[in-house]
Amino acid sequence: MEGSAAEHLQVDIVIIGGGVAGLWLLNRLGSKNYNTILLECGELGCEQTIKSQGIIHGGVKYALDGTYGKAADSIAKMPNRWHKCIEGKGEIDLKAIKILSEHQYLWSTHKLPSYLTDFFANKIFRGRVEPVPSIEYPTVFQSPNFKGSLYRLNEIVLDVPSVISELVKPHNNRIYKVDWRKNARMEVDKNGEILHIKLKSSSKPVVCLRAQRYVFAAGIGNESLLHEMGKKGPTMQRRPLHMVWVKHRYNADLFAHCVSASSKPRVTITSYRLQDGSVVWYLGGDIAESGVKRDTSAQIQAAKKELQTILPWVTLQGAQWYTLNIERAEPAQRFRKRPDTAFAKAVKNSIVAWPTKMALCPILADEIIQLLNKAKIEPLHPEFFMLEGLYPPNAAKPVWEDIP
Repeated sequence: MEGSAAEHLQVDIVIIGGGVAGLWLLNRLGSKNYNTILLECGELGCEQTIKSQGIIHGGVKYALDGTYGKAADSIAKMPNRWHKCIEGKGEIDLKAIKILSEHQYLWSTHKLPSYLTDFFANKIFRGRVEPVPSIEYPTVFQSPNFKGSLYRLNEIVLDVPSVISELVKPHNNRIYKVDWRKNARMEVDKNGEILHIKLKSSSKPVVCLRAQRYVFAAGIGNESLLHEMGKKGPTMQRRPLHMVWVKHRYNADLFAHCVSASSKPRVTITSYRLQDGSVVWYLGGDIAESGVKRDTSAQIQAAKKELQTILPWVTLQGAQWYTLNIERAEPAQRFRKRPDTAFAKAVKNSIVAWPTKMALCPILADEIIQLLNKAKIEPLHPEFFMLEGLYPPNAAKPVWEDIP
């Protein structure tokens, strides 16, 4: 990328990473008049975002052991916060987002233990968890063979592609695709400060993009970017999943956690309708966590057995079964524990961030804005410009949309 004299362009913030975390932050910073550019090396939402189940958790699944910890408390307000945005009354206008289900359900194959029913009746969960009368059972649970407990949770399930689309719309001219191996490079001084990002395009030989702050919101990509820059922290941990999805003709949607004596859902199911009339059930929960030890064939067999155990009256004859490997990126924790909330840390003139869950993206944006305020980073470069010769990336699609 060397050669002719470089053109220097100045913005307030550069965001690296175009998942929901980066896109949400782009919208929040735009509302505060920061001149912000977002750079993405792949498709928008191509890693953790598009592979998520779209559940805006309210913390109930973190309290299945009968205790209400930091993780449950951190995420408790997220459903209402997302709802306000969907109603057009929140920090971001998301009125056009597609909602797959107004509720995620929680069911057990038998009656819930008394300690859990008492816990759910506690004022902590008032308005967030409620037993479902049999007359209101979703289609899957209307079978006379269902003898367990069913609760309705205040957890909406969103169509992830529509989330990406709506976050992109107001700022499409500020989002650019780059290739860190070919046409983009960060230059860092000996103290670890980012000097600028060098960009090369067909129409501009070299552009040096400078910012007051650089935000790393690239999920698993943060690790390699920080390594290449010689930055020593913060460190990242990976939490793998081996998800399962099944395409079938059983004409019923299902949005529910199945629980047992464990402190985590044994299976979490969300549903998607395809254009050919078939339905996809996407399976997470413990089946996905324990499934990292199984190969594809063994994982599919385990999923078939598990569904037969928890939904014995459901017939998925002729269904197509697939698996999907995911690596969730999180800030490293002692003993590799799951982080309780979103994470953002200032490192020189950059901020390294992981939302840990899609539902926590609003909290992540709050924390980043607080770091900007603490460093007295204010909008100083209002001039808008296009990066000529660079173009916006495409949005990622769920893998099942391309399966015949």
